[in-house]
Amino acid sequence: VLMLGSSSIRMWPSVESFPGLKVVNRGFGGAHISDLIHFKEDILLKYKAPQCILFYCGDNDVAGGKTFECVMADFQDFREILRAHAPATALIYIPIKPCPKRWHLWDKASSVNSAVQQQAQTDPLLIYADTAAPMLKTGSPPAADLFISDMLHLSAKGYAMWSQVARPLMDQAIRQYIESKLVLYEELTPTAFRTRLAQAPIAYVPLGTLEWHGEHLPLGSDGLQAKHFFEILAREVGGIVLPMLHLGPDREKTVDGKTLYGMDLGSLH
Repeated sequence: VLMLGSSSIRMWPSVESFPGLKVVNRGFGGAHISDLIHFKEDILLKYKAPQCILFYCGDNDVAGGKTFECVMADFQDFREILRAHAPATALIYIPIKPCPKRWHLWDKASSVNSAVQQQAQTDPLLIYADTAAPMLKTGSPPAADLFISDMLHLSAKGYAMWSQVARPLMDQAIRQYIESKLVLYEELTPTAFRTRLAQAPIAYVPLGTLEWHGEHLPLGSDGLQAKHFFEILAREVGGIVLPMLHLGPDREKTVDGKTLYGMDLGSLH
């Protein structure tokens, strides 16, 4: 799991909050979404495709006077970078938080959140983690004990609230990522099967003769090589790899009164 964003990400006690998950926290204070784009090589592209990204940014953008259009444009640019780098990785969006210090900006922040939430309804790789709703249940603005003394950054209680919302969505995104990498027919759930079939209606059938290839290779080498090639192809362009079919022996010969099939007969002499 890769955590990206501003100080609200940086200060999140990620190891304690998400036990059992390998988490890399690359949040940094004062970040705007445009800063994440600027430093993309260091905070995103240097990491092999993560199973999911936990994202909090936009708070400083709104506080800095950026327009709704500017914030959304930067968010879309960031998502394009992510899609090119890790096309199967879901982004979990933590909405810009309501807080006492910036309560006068809540309407503007809420507009950004609503726009992202609407996008998430039609995009399975964008997950809206509604951490704002439970915060607002404590008051408008939210209760002071959710924040440290600056009334901007979260307290331990505030982070516990966020983590409770985020964790099941992270688990969901990780399962979704793992399923997206499964291409073998026998490993797919019915839902994953239908999803892959809808994305690319292609079926690959690995074929191979069972025969000897010397003492150093498996008897099913032909089929195994075909299966491996098709797995790579299916992950690149889509489709499903069907169970391997072994062909009959390609030759026969009588040796010492015995008929041998499907072997490298030369190795017997």
